[in-house]
Amino acid sequence: MVCLIGLLFSMIVFSGCVEQPDEQTSGIDIDLAQITLLLSDINQSGFQKLNEEHVTETYVVSEGKLFEGLTVNEKIELYYINSTDFIIQQSAELQTDEAAQQFIDELKSTSTFPGEIEDWNFTSIQIQQIGNDSLLKQNKTTMQGNEATINMLVFRVRNIVSIIVVGGSLPQQDSITYATIIEQRINDQITSVQ
Repeated sequence: MVCLIGLLFSMIVFSGCVEQPDEQTSGIDIDLAQITLLLSDINQSGFQKLNEEHVTETYVVSEGKLFEGLTVNEKIELYYINSTDFIIQQSAELQTDEAAQQFIDELKSTSTFPGEIEDWNFTSIQIQQIGNDSLLKQNKTTMQGNEATINMLVFRVRNIVSIIVVGGSLPQQDSITYATIIEQRINDQITSVQ
């Protein structure tokens, strides 16, 4: 059931490609496959990778999705689960630093997200900044008859936006730990291409 809720959340909020424009990127260009969260990075035992999707063609995100209307040059999504919890990573290379900042600013001003289930209202949680800008939002819900928490941490490094969603009984600190790992991998990639 936890797997189903995690997948439902990600399918409703994260997916959605439409047209492929011929625009040039003005942000940094790194290989997103090199910045992903690895199974060995996960603190708890019993996790397995459920799915991975890597899109390397430029597209505009369709209406009702999290990156709605933005041009994405590359995107990667990973799903990890165990019997009670889930971890989702989505990272996207947007066209510009400004587009990434605009995306973060819009998320900061809302408690709901495009396409999501109506009663999933998120509360903002203060955290130390990760990357150029970041935010953490939390939702308390019921999963399999048990109270559960969903923590969604979003951060950007230049035009790269990463979203970490941890759900179930995982502590809020896990989202911060995983985001910090990904941030370091992004910075390592930037250094290697300069």
